[in-house]
Amino acid sequence: MSLPRLRFELAVGPKRVALLAAFHRCRSLFEAICSRDDEVWVELSFWNEASCLAKAQGFMERGLRPVERTSWEREDRAYPDDDPECPAQRFSARIPSASDGFDALFRAIVWGDHGGFDGLFVSALVVAPNANLGFHPYDDRGADLFAPEAGALLPLYTAFTTWILECDRSRIEKELGLDDAD
Repeated sequence: MSLPRLRFELAVGPKRVALLAAFHRCRSLFEAICSRDDEVWVELSFWNEASCLAKAQGFMERGLRPVERTSWEREDRAYPDDDPECPAQRFSARIPSASDGFDALFRAIVWGDHGGFDGLFVSALVVAPNANLGFHPYDDRGADLFAPEAGALLPLYTAFTTWILECDRSRIEKELGLDDAD
């Protein structure tokens, strides 16, 4: 059984405008799930290749800095589903949500397939424990918000309903119990 989730469209408009819109939507969703005083759990996975790992290390050192007395934890892992043909490195840490590094992270994700950090990320996941929500921006096209209980997603569905992917709207409304309201 999968967790209830909202699926959002990020990129809208002509290509130049779409990437900027995707970044701003990504940032808006992130700000909606955590306050600037929160700490969030960040998990980043990178392809296990020397060039990717060198870029990843620089990215983490310059951008996302863990909270005091903690550091990035590293784990060897295959992606997806432990496929040995796709080795990856997973890094995780607690990061202050006010970190300027999130802008760099969201830019890297959004511009990844457009001359940005192409091929660097396998995935990025942000968990906001105070809100009991997870955030997975996957590229310029979209992002998922998920929670253990559908009720936690309802305010976000209401606030960002125009960003919901139409192809997922009926599934989302069913998960949120909104399909009976008609």
